[in-house]
Amino acid sequence: MSDSLEPIFKEENTTASSGIKVEKLLAKVASHWILFVVSVLICCVIAFVYLRYTPAKYMAYAKVLIKDQNKGGLDEGQVLEELGVQTGAANVENEIEIFQSRTLMTNVVSALALNIHYYAPGRITTGEYYHKDIPIKFVPLYDNSNVKFSYTFYFESKGEEAFTITYKQRSWEGKYGDTLDLPIGKAIIEDRKQLANPAYDFSNCTIKIKPTEYQAIKILRHLDVKSVNSKASVVDLSVSDVLPRRAEDVLNKLIDAYLRANIDDRNATLDATLDFIDDRLASVTRELSGIEQHIETFKTSNKLTNLSEQSKLLMDYTSEYSRQLTEKEVKLRIVESLEKYLEDDNNKDRAVPPSLLVEDGGAMDMMSSYNELQLQRSSLLLTNTENSPFVQKVDKQLQNIRKDIVYSLSSVKESIKASIKELKQHIGMVASEIQKMPKNERVFLEYSRQQNIKQELYLFLLTKREESAISMSSTVANARVVDPAKSNGAPYSPLPTRTYLAAMMLGLIIPGLWLYLKELLSVKVNSKEDIQQATGMNIIGEVGHSDEGNEVVVEKASRTVIAEQFRTLRTNMQFLLSEEDQRTILLTSSMSGEGKSFVALNLAVTLSLSGAKVILLELDLRKPKISANLNLNSSVGFTQYIIGNASVEDIVQPSSIEESLKIIPSGTIPPNPSELMLSPKVKELLTKLRAEYDYVIIDSAPVGLVTDAQLLSKFADTVLYVCRMDYTYKEQLRTAEEMMKTNKMPVMNLVINDVKTKTGIYGYGYGSYGGDNYFENTNNTRGIKGMVNRLRNKK
Repeated sequence: MSDSLEPIFKEENTTASSGIKVEKLLAKVASHWILFVVSVLICCVIAFVYLRYTPAKYMAYAKVLIKDQNKGGLDEGQVLEELGVQTGAANVENEIEIFQSRTLMTNVVSALALNIHYYAPGRITTGEYYHKDIPIKFVPLYDNSNVKFSYTFYFESKGEEAFTITYKQRSWEGKYGDTLDLPIGKAIIEDRKQLANPAYDFSNCTIKIKPTEYQAIKILRHLDVKSVNSKASVVDLSVSDVLPRRAEDVLNKLIDAYLRANIDDRNATLDATLDFIDDRLASVTRELSGIEQHIETFKTSNKLTNLSEQSKLLMDYTSEYSRQLTEKEVKLRIVESLEKYLEDDNNKDRAVPPSLLVEDGGAMDMMSSYNELQLQRSSLLLTNTENSPFVQKVDKQLQNIRKDIVYSLSSVKESIKASIKELKQHIGMVASEIQKMPKNERVFLEYSRQQNIKQELYLFLLTKREESAISMSSTVANARVVDPAKSNGAPYSPLPTRTYLAAMMLGLIIPGLWLYLKELLSVKVNSKEDIQQATGMNIIGEVGHSDEGNEVVVEKASRTVIAEQFRTLRTNMQFLLSEEDQRTILLTSSMSGEGKSFVALNLAVTLSLSGAKVILLELDLRKPKISANLNLNSSVGFTQYIIGNASVEDIVQPSSIEESLKIIPSGTIPPNPSELMLSPKVKELLTKLRAEYDYVIIDSAPVGLVTDAQLLSKFADTVLYVCRMDYTYKEQLRTAEEMMKTNKMPVMNLVINDVKTKTGIYGYGYGSYGGDNYFENTNNTRGIKGMVNRLRNKK
């Protein structure tokens, strides 16, 4: 039988469920279009206010080329190294970390006084300004790099030259250029009216001084340093700021500080070499001066002027051996000095001067490696602590190389000592001959030999010092500026187009989310999906919302939407009660107010309009409504019949609507309605009515509150369960489903009441067939009184 039913709420094909959901969503949006329009307008107004008063942000960009051996770098490095100029190469990733180091940015903040901010009030908000654009400048005379706390000063101009500075409850008066003793330290307010933008009025402003390190960290959050690609050694730097000129200055100063620090790191080895040479030169100079004084004293006291030819010949031999011995002793002293330098723990973090050891290539290579590791360790300490695994790894390598250098120097030292021993043997042979010379000449020869040794050592050290000074003066950085900092001129945030689009999106999302949550959290039935999820009962019909206020909405000539819906319900009832003996219809609901009596009355009217004899029983004994709405006498009714005070003929009354429609009122309200339903006279009454009328419609009490409907359902051929949109609870439908499954009320079908008219498809809505006039009835006199008057006229 159910296969023959075609209710208005028939099941959709599951394959089209996704499309139907989209269409339902569009229908819901269309039905609440005013809400969406208002939400979009409000969000757009908020976006306008946001764009109007939010400070614009600008981006400044710069490019730097890093010399990286792994990525090509600069070609001039090899040429400069051949000329004795130190260039070196760097790793791009390490240099990026240095650019982003807190130490480097702190130096930038201190140099540009970026921790000093200037604010001037506008019409609504307060704006920030750069010190290069305003007519005043706060010049600190204290150490601005060590500011630890925040200070806020209020500046007020007092004419062309005077001003007042206020901090908390204290004020200072002064003139431009005067030194002020402020809580933060001594400072000067400079007059920059000639250099500043004349459009800015700074008669009143606020000067905020923030901690230097805090400001450096804040700028680093807006700094972006990245390599262009994996194959290039070009680094892109960008920083965002509300002041584009300040952003440019930050990048330019950051690059300048990086290049200067890079050169200082590369000069560290040369500084160590110069310190070592200067120390040795001072010592050798003192020793050479002492020997020369001894020679002068010796010659003066012994009156020596010329030496004999034999002495000259011996001097030639002695001079040659002494020269060789001098070279070896010089090298021995250098090796001993280097050993002493390496053994001193105070020098463990300093570079070793390798250029002094000109003959031993192995030792020089190890010293060069040692110095490169020292530079790498200095770079790592910019972004890491000494406890970092990377720094400790370098320290371990430095310790191993230091041991190897000491071992190599020991070998060189032993070799030099062997050469010195051999030369001393040769000199000893000559000395034996010299002993035959006069004593004075022998002593003079010894003084001359020592003088030659000191002179050779002094000249050697002086030469190396000049070489190191030349290298230091020509040291270049491992990077160069490709593009200096420059801002785009136009702000990158906030963007009007993107902001308005986001506002419109938000304006659509907010009401959409509200509707979704409202439906998700709703405990009442408000859609077809809610009914399908709560129960599997057939939906036999639907009744739309009526604003007329009439209890009878169906007339013979009416063509309204709700009248046609009752006619559709009548048609579906004919399919449902297709057997000849199926004539009894029971109507119930979950609770009072769902329109059960309204549906029962209009269904009875609709069936009677088809010519059928219909009787309507008002068996909601606790809250009877039908007789009152139709102005019927309810003093004699069902209750009087059950207790034996009236016959069937006494309780049947005409409806005053249609001749074929009769009404049995409830009668007086009894104290025990449920017990009356158990009376055998109920069956007797219904049997007699079924034999006399085509349809028997029973308006029973809500099944969710009392058991009257369950007691009467055994006499009904079908039960119409009325639920009301946005009124019936979902849980009540589940209860009705449970009653049907447990055969308490097995033949149960749904009638949906109070369906709101909506624009859309696949929802509880109605379209217009050829226009709204299709359902209009111009000759219709609405209301019960009009219907009664027409019936009286017919009579």
